[in-house]
Amino acid sequence: MRSQAQRQSGEGVFELVRGFQEAGADSVVISMWKVPDDETRLLMKSFYENWLVKHMEKHQALRKAQCDVREKARQIGHDLDLPYYWGGFVLVGP
Repeated sequence: MRSQAQRQSGEGVFELVRGFQEAGADSVVISMWKVPDDETRLLMKSFYENWLVKHMEKHQALRKAQCDVREKARQIGHDLDLPYYWGGFVLVGP
């Protein structure tokens, strides 16, 4: 096993994902950087509505949630349209 200094940036995130998958998680949504809680809540609420209520595939549900958050931002004139708030989320797994 490589030391912390030998690891590439971002490897820790994927090690965490691997741990969740080994524990039985089918898929994991992660953020590649720290996103503020309020903005994360908006995106996750839309994601789960798209996936569980509208029965979209998980990858489609996440992409639609990102688009929904961007559209809402445009309507209210909020900076949510910046990729910082929605672009760091990745779905790993089927």
